[in-house]
Amino acid sequence: LDEARAAAAARPAPPPLSLLGGNWAGPDPFAAAIWGMRPGGPAALAALLARGHYDAVAVGHEELSLEPATLDALLPRLAAAGLPVVASNLSCDARRPACGAIRRDVLVRRGDTAIGVLAVISPSVKAGIPSGNLAGLDLTDPVAAIRDGMARLRAQGATRIVVMTDGPRDTRALDEVDNLARQLPAGATPDLLLAAGLADQ
Repeated sequence: LDEARAAAAARPAPPPLSLLGGNWAGPDPFAAAIWGMRPGGPAALAALLARGHYDAVAVGHEELSLEPATLDALLPRLAAAGLPVVASNLSCDARRPACGAIRRDVLVRRGDTAIGVLAVISPSVKAGIPSGNLAGLDLTDPVAAIRDGMARLRAQGATRIVVMTDGPRDTRALDEVDNLARQLPAGATPDLLLAAGLADQ
């Protein structure tokens, strides 16, 4: 990322848009090592991600699977580090610290272009998340969230819109993204739809 930004500055040109899709909190050995640094795991992970200077960080089902205290410690640290945390279809109890750090959308300006960013999570992932970890959280219809989010962003002057999606890590993933794209009404189709969890599809 630093090299791409330096190359853009040398041309000169606007810096690249850098987005981090959901599920960055695991599951993998790296994340496991971070969470093993109790009680400093959330602070350590936030500090590492902050070095990426991402324009938006999506919340995925792996983040929602974290214990409430961990999520409540982690997301505010990301926001405090200047990383916009996005979950466009997450219904969130404002009494939870994590909810105060979450945004429905982000508008990023690059030269004459204003790029709107949304991030949605498939409600089907709730089946794999311990119910206690979803206290105060729920997932609404992603199609409605994209439609409403695009209207908000267009009203703010967005000329391009990117949607990051997160779905189940199984054979349903590709079908869900395809169905999501097909359900979007005319005029509510993003310029770019980025799907997580399709590496094995």
